[in-house]
Amino acid sequence: MEIINVWEANLLEQMESIAVLRHSFPIVAIDTEFSGFLRFTPRRAAEACRYRDLKYNVDNLCIIQLGIALFDDAGNHPGMAWQINFSDFDPDVDPCSPASIDLLKNSGIDAQRNRREGISSVRYAALLRVKLFNHHGGAFVTFHGSLVKLATSSFYLHKFYQH
Repeated sequence: MEIINVWEANLLEQMESIAVLRHSFPIVAIDTEFSGFLRFTPRRAAEACRYRDLKYNVDNLCIIQLGIALFDDAGNHPGMAWQINFSDFDPDVDPCSPASIDLLKNSGIDAQRNRREGISSVRYAALLRVKLFNHHGGAFVTFHGSLVKLATSSFYLHKFYQH
């Protein structure tokens, strides 16, 4: 499978490709990369505690990268997946877990390139709503639901429409 890196320069072209392919591949698998965790939840914690800690992490950390893969009901895919690279995270200023940042660096993520060439998550949230979530049918598979917050949060949408 070809991995397509999405930067500010090719964002609109790639989002249009994803939107067109969604008609044939209605299942969307999503993964996110964040700058670590600030709160770790015990494995057997109550659901309310797990939610509170996840919300705290999502509210206080920047998304670095979003992965998208498309599938049909039989598991077929279009032969490509996308890595959307965000510009919001500044490793010198933003809260993060140093161990997570080391892992991301060792996986090939260049935080300085993301700052220069990446996409503002505020801008992307509006595009994501239109190109990915506005299609009827299909399903979403995600490691956790922080992406839904990014795409639908009134905070992000309010920030976008102020620009």
